[in-house]
Order: sequence, then structure tokens, then C-alpha cells
Amino acid sequence: LAHLGWVPAAGEDDRTRQLRGLLITLLGAFAREPGVVERARTVLGGDTALDADVAAAAVNVVAHTGDGSDFDRFANRAADAANPQEQLRHLYALGDFPDADLVARACETALSDLARPQNAPFLVQRALRNREHAGVAWEFVRDRWDDLHDRMGGALVARMLDGVTWIVEDAAVADAIPAFLAAHPIPEAARTIDQMIDRLAVHRATVARERARFAAALTAD
Repeated sequence: LAHLGWVPAAGEDDRTRQLRGLLITLLGAFAREPGVVERARTVLGGDTALDADVAAAAVNVVAHTGDGSDFDRFANRAADAANPQEQLRHLYALGDFPDADLVARACETALSDLARPQNAPFLVQRALRNREHAGVAWEFVRDRWDDLHDRMGGALVARMLDGVTWIVEDAAVADAIPAFLAAHPIPEAARTIDQMIDRLAVHRATVARERARFAAALTAD
């Protein structure tokens, strides 16, 4: 990122722009490097038009490290965005916040007027992928299943459920998912849901197998 900088150079190709956005997200949202988090907040709060990849990455960084005031600001931006891209970027990021109550609020937002029925499943999907609080999102799905199905329809509920494939840290939640889905079938998406359950098992097995070796590789001299 130090080499690429935060501002695209003239004539830069799309892959380089995408790489910049990926590096900002990895360093800020996942490694939570203070300088990157601070810069993301600065560029997101500025008046200058941002490169699309930088803007998306900055939103991700602020969401992953944000608090209730940031959540409210993102919700307001989703309501008043100048274009659909900006609206969805801020709406979906509500599921990324590192606080259980905010994740619960994000899920409730999916049943509100702020999220159109065709967009709501992707907001819940992001909450289900939340590293710290995926269990909160799953409890919402479990407890509000009928409301979600009525609002989205079976096919979109299946898209929402793609988020469960990344619940690899909370064993109790991951163990409960297949039985719940078997008891609440969606006939029109049965094959897709079966594939999701398979992917969940693969992801959990991969993490269990590779966690120690991967951590050792990252910290080796």
C-alpha cells in the first residue's frame, strides 16, 4: 500500500485499482492498522470524489472498526445516497460493525423500509459473515424466519443464507444450522442450500486443519 498510495496514478489499470482497495481492506478492516483506519476515516469524510475501489475499502474499514455514531451515519447515507452504488455500499456495511447490538440493528434494518426486499438478503448475509457476532445474526434469522421468508421469498432467502458458510468460529451455531434448515425447507432452493451446508463443512474443516500452520507461517522469521 505504501508503494501504491491511496490516489490512483494516471493511466492505472483496473487490477491495480482493485489491488489498492484490497490492501486497504486487509490492513484496515482485518489487521486494523491504526494509520490505515485513520486515513480511511479521513478520506471518507472528505469532500473530494474518491476512486470507487478506495471508497468501497474505506467504508469497509470504518464499518469493521466503527461505533454507534458511525452506524447511524452509514444508515443515514444509505437513506440519502446520491446513487445506488453509494446506497448499497453503506447499507450492506451495516452488517460489518464489531458490536453485537449493532449487528442486531443491522439485521432489523433488513426488515425495514431502508432495505428494499431485493437488497435485504445481502445485508443479512453480511451480518452472518461478521467475524465477532455471526451468532447474533443467526439468532435473528432463526427467530424471524417467517418474517424474512415473507419479505424476501424463498429464492432470496437462499441468497441470504450464503452467509452461514463462513460461520467457522462458533461451533454451537454452526452445528445447529443444518438441523434448522432441514426443519424449515425451501423446496425451490433445496439444492442450493444443500451446497451451502457442504461449503460450511468444508470451511470448518479447512480452518481446523490449517489454522496453526497458517499462523506459524505468518509469524515465522
